[in-house]
Amino acid sequence: MTELPCDTDILCVPAHPVREGDRWGVNLELRVVSGRGKVGIAFTSPDALVSTLGEHQPWIALPAIGFSRLAQLHGARSICIDPVMDAGTPRWTAANVHAVTAMVNR
Repeated sequence: MTELPCDTDILCVPAHPVREGDRWGVNLELRVVSGRGKVGIAFTSPDALVSTLGEHQPWIALPAIGFSRLAQLHGARSICIDPVMDAGTPRWTAANVHAVTAMVNR
């Protein structure tokens, strides 16, 4: 079982860039969990993120306190550190990364 991180511990958070006109940003990727609603997920290492979500998953590094606050701002009702995901969990592919890169660079 993973211990809860300290506020200053760095977490790997699934996220991807977004662009709306001249504005740039980052969307945290929340997961919908039955009975819990939207959940913010994060991992204690890049290896843990890749082993769970795959090598193409975009992510950002954030201190735990920043992740918690951003997850709440994005509508998360709770957070989960180093979650176990089932085999049906959607994963990013190289094609997804290429599409987002093209969208951001237009």
